[in-house]
Amino acid sequence: MTIINEQPSATRSAAVLEESVIAIVREAVEAKPEQKVTRDTSFIGELEVDSLSLVRIDTLLQAKLGLALAADDIESIQTVGDLIDALALRGQPVSGD
Repeated sequence: MTIINEQPSATRSAAVLEESVIAIVREAVEAKPEQKVTRDTSFIGELEVDSLSLVRIDTLLQAKLGLALAADDIESIQTVGDLIDALALRGQPVSGD
């Protein structure tokens, strides 16, 4: 039996990463239910993220996804999409200890 609509695993993984990161960002910034968060959402302009919120996002990424970014990467991120792309390309696994 062939499933025609099945997505390649890389596409599915990218979609899962994007969905997970958006959920983590929403949690970290305590976004209101009606507040839209997409790849294009700006951390500073739209979400008003401060340094404490960035630390919380980083902590949640490590706890929930097991991924971390270098400090240089975090400083260069402007949008949620930048964060997703950086994690996909340069995210480093962290231990669950």
